[in-house]
Amino acid sequence: MYNNYKGIIDYINSNKDLNTKVSWGTLSDYFEHVKEKEVKLPSLSGDFFTYSDREEDYWSGYYTSRPFYKNLDRVLESALRRTEILFSFARSTRLLNDLVAARQTLSLFQHHDGITGTAKPFVVDDYGARLLNAYRICNKITISAIRSLLDMDSAFTSTRSRLAFNTVEQNVVQDGAMSFVLVNTLPRDTDTVQVLAVNATSARVTSSKLGHGEIVQQIEPHIEYGRVRFNSVYAVFSAHTPSVSLQTYTLVPGAAVQPTRATLDVYNVQVAPVFHEQYYTREHTEETCEEVILGTERTGLALNCITGRLLWVLRDGVKTTTEQELLIYPGKYSGAYLFMPDGPGEDQINNTISRPRMHIVRGPLRHKAVVNFRTPVTITYTINFVEGIEGDYIDMEVLTTLKQLGDLTMRLKTNIESGDSLFTDLNGHSIQQHRYKNKLTVQGNFFPMPSTAFIQDSKTRLTLLGSEPHGAASLRSGWIEVVLDRRSNIDDLRGLGQGLNDNLPTPARLRLLVEQRIGARGQQEGEYVVEFPSLASYQAQQTLLHPLFMASKPLAGKSRKGKGRSQLMNPMPCEEELVNLRFVNEDTSLLITRKLGFTCQIPTSCTTNIYKGREELFRRSVEVEEHPMSPFHDQQRATQHPKPMQFSSYYVTFPGGEEK
Repeated sequence: MYNNYKGIIDYINSNKDLNTKVSWGTLSDYFEHVKEKEVKLPSLSGDFFTYSDREEDYWSGYYTSRPFYKNLDRVLESALRRTEILFSFARSTRLLNDLVAARQTLSLFQHHDGITGTAKPFVVDDYGARLLNAYRICNKITISAIRSLLDMDSAFTSTRSRLAFNTVEQNVVQDGAMSFVLVNTLPRDTDTVQVLAVNATSARVTSSKLGHGEIVQQIEPHIEYGRVRFNSVYAVFSAHTPSVSLQTYTLVPGAAVQPTRATLDVYNVQVAPVFHEQYYTREHTEETCEEVILGTERTGLALNCITGRLLWVLRDGVKTTTEQELLIYPGKYSGAYLFMPDGPGEDQINNTISRPRMHIVRGPLRHKAVVNFRTPVTITYTINFVEGIEGDYIDMEVLTTLKQLGDLTMRLKTNIESGDSLFTDLNGHSIQQHRYKNKLTVQGNFFPMPSTAFIQDSKTRLTLLGSEPHGAASLRSGWIEVVLDRRSNIDDLRGLGQGLNDNLPTPARLRLLVEQRIGARGQQEGEYVVEFPSLASYQAQQTLLHPLFMASKPLAGKSRKGKGRSQLMNPMPCEEELVNLRFVNEDTSLLITRKLGFTCQIPTSCTTNIYKGREELFRRSVEVEEHPMSPFHDQQRATQHPKPMQFSSYYVTFPGGEEK
């Protein structure tokens, strides 16, 4: 294709009688020339969503169709990014063919019938098997890189396991004394709360670099995806991990200094679980039931102990109403592509005869509430007590097991005066404003939410972050709604040829972040505005999409200890993202970064880290050559200081030097 166009261009340019000069260019080049000519062109804003091919047939269903595989795609994306980064530092080509195969699998699933969830069931099964195999390959390469970087003589295994492509990932119970490593591939230091499933209530996490008092810990019941497990417990501990680092810890099953045991409150459970007196357990009846309040003045929430609804959230002492509804939209014509509800959604919380089972866990490191609605939904709320962004949001793990027909959504009805506007991201990059239109049907007012959605007024912004894509809407001022799962028995005549009824138990991880805006004016009804996420929401999104990887191995006395190399890269400025460090060949990797665009109306505690050049990012001697993202951009253009929303790339050569 290039040679064909080049031949045409050369012919035109060499023929002076044509009075024409043709050159290669990009859209940016085109618009720069238009600007020079001062040509006034009409402007069109928006992203063309939501698409309709006829009448009221809006293609807003595929935003959420088959959410299990959308989630599995994001899991593989994160695993592949982590593998690329560690593979670049390990500089071993032994498993390069496996890495290329994992890349190809992820690319294959980006097909317009893969990630959209609109393929035939046997094709979906093939996609699932390929995704799981690629995920296992990534873990194998990651563990090989860990062994090389830490100079260990025995291999680790992941502390989480997925038995088959159509099952959820679960914690592996650690038996006995273990050595384990935490891998952080984010470009800044993080303070997180980590969990190990163990079979000893006296288990304690230690580190040779930290004293006992520096690792806050608690022992709590092992409640995973709403199920209480009686043969193991959770060892929960705080972890500080430097930017792009490997941190080693030890799990001691019979420690002399034992961690604090969490308290457990049980609601609406006829037969209280027996925990062998491991916890201080209180049973609550309807007569003793009050609002269930978790967290602190910094970050907190309240649940109705009878219905299980989320009532309000607290951030820095400011209360925001978040009346929760779980809705089913029946739709006899909805399919894999089309969302066509027959009417308004029906609240499943009110329709539930049995009250939800609730387990409330409170300890010094975190509070957790597990609400099993005995409908297709179990929601786990978690609030962590650590410094930084990890203590500012509310984690919501929503497990859906949809058996009835319809579209299942979660709606929060807040006191935020957001008007007719909803803001969602476009592929995790820019933010697009959507306005509710009365003339459209409900399905025409749902929009894609790849990872972020928020509503706001002049004082408050409420952001929902997702670990996988969803459909989202704001059907009234102050409302925000996300689609969790979909089920249909009919074909919507858009190519699948059948219904959508192969649902799987799907864990969706959402993060709820409430922030106060400073110096923002109220938005007028119908006004179009350009908005950006806050730096805090960016950081919360990154730890959601790229969580720490944990691997363990039995602690054997004869094993040779590693040399303990931990930090591989120095922190990047908080307004920059490490997109990837992609392996190219034996000596070179491609560093890809993004300069974030963020709002200044929401304060942040993140500080900017100044460095002289990209070479100073690395803890070992490297050579860095700036590389244009496009072959049409010359070297001078690539070396400009990156602007907000700009991607940059660099070739990094590892000559085999020692750490600085």
